[in-house]
Amino acid sequence: GTDNIRAAAEATSRLFDAGHRQIGFLSAPPAGSSSLEDRMAGFLKVYAEQDVRVNRNLWITDIESAILAEYNQEALEADVRRIRDLLAANPDMTAIFATEYRVARMAVKAAELAGRRVPETLSVLCFDAPPEFLEGPRVSFMRQQERKIGMEAVRLLVDSIRNGAKGERRMIDARFVDGGSIGIINDI
Repeated sequence: GTDNIRAAAEATSRLFDAGHRQIGFLSAPPAGSSSLEDRMAGFLKVYAEQDVRVNRNLWITDIESAILAEYNQEALEADVRRIRDLLAANPDMTAIFATEYRVARMAVKAAELAGRRVPETLSVLCFDAPPEFLEGPRVSFMRQQERKIGMEAVRLLVDSIRNGAKGERRMIDARFVDGGSIGIINDI
């Protein structure tokens, strides 16, 4: 699978390198999802390494509409309003780390409603995006190498069948894709 801690740390470091410190963290509920928990850990790791205090008032970690199996316009609109309100209450927030593309789309819409422009007044970075951005806004993201992960899983399975190898685990690095949604803070 993807090394989500490392990928989230790289993503957060990119925001730090652009001068961002007041970074919102947006996620579906992470409990029970190792991917989301690892992305949160990678995000926090960079703050700890840089000796910068995390402002958890800039976090929303219960975005339910991101995980609903069926499309629910009411839940989606409620989550967009919550993100808009977060932005309005925190004008010093300069960036958002979204754990998933759907959440990033909500953040871009909320920013628009709050009078913020991406990347001029708010940077947005997330995980994954549709192929070639076929739908929605273009945002910078960490791309999981799904094909490489699949090929490695098959190789490990064949090794296990042939040689009786026990549950070896390999982590594949994600790759950064610049979608033009990261602005640079001028006073760094």
